[in-house]
Amino acid sequence: MHAKRTHIKVAYANVVSNWWGDGFLADIHVPTYIPGKVKKYDYIVLSFLLEADSTDMCKMWTTLHDLGLSITGTMSEVQEAVQKLYHSEDIVIMASSFGATLFPTIR
Repeated sequence: MHAKRTHIKVAYANVVSNWWGDGFLADIHVPTYIPGKVKKYDYIVLSFLLEADSTDMCKMWTTLHDLGLSITGTMSEVQEAVQKLYHSEDIVIMASSFGATLFPTIR
């Protein structure tokens, strides 16, 4: 449960610049994999159903075990390990149709 906060910080993972190794984990804001100062988010949202040039981050979540990460194991073991890293910092990971700036339902 989150402590009382005046602001809730949300980050959408729409695209990544690192497709291999632990750089991918940094791109989706996994604690301990972000170099330098960490801006702590309360929610990390993996987006799908995006427009061109975007990534289905939920599909990427299902292939974490094949991305050459320092965390190894079966798909579910790697997902659990990454979830524990988020949860250890009280970060909720969510999935969302569309991205942070897409509004397809108002067209």
